Amino acid sequence: AALGDTGEIDLGRRALDVARAVPGVQAATLVSVVPFYTSMSAPLFVAGIDSVARLGEFGYQAVRGDYFGTTGTRILRGRRLLPSDGAGTARVAVVSEAMAKTLWPGAEAVGKCFRMVAGTAPCVAVVGVAENALQSSLSETPLEFYLPLEQYHPSTGHSLLLRTSAS
Repeated sequence: AALGDTGEIDLGRRALDVARAVPGVQAATLVSVVPFYTSMSAPLFVAGIDSVARLGEFGYQAVRGDYFGTTGTRILRGRRLLPSDGAGTARVAVVSEAMAKTLWPGAEAVGKCFRMVAGTAPCVAVVGVAENALQSSLSETPLEFYLPLEQYHPSTGHSLLLRTSAS
């Protein structure tokens, strides 16, 4: 469900602003999932694939702020999620390289579409491909995707991740 202009989003914006003002904070992001602590997944539907579920579990991370800069995850193709990717705009995602290769082998993932939860759900357009980043296991290839927090309401709340220049 879209978040819209709720108190949670306002609180999240204030938390990011306060965090960025702290000396030594280089980047900040709000996340729905704390890597190696919690996880979220959703059934996916992709045109031409009769059962995405048989290909693996696809985890997702709903983010706000500079997620990729905060975590040091590089965008390989396309673009990162932008502040303009908010509630009321077209649904977008960045997918991991492993997810791109699994769902669209031999094809460019940027510009492709997938649907979450139901085959009749709105299209989520892939706008970028990120390098694989470990989220929940040190031994499994991550089939992950990243969504704008304002377009998807996480059931577990929000956590603040920071990149700092000091310990």
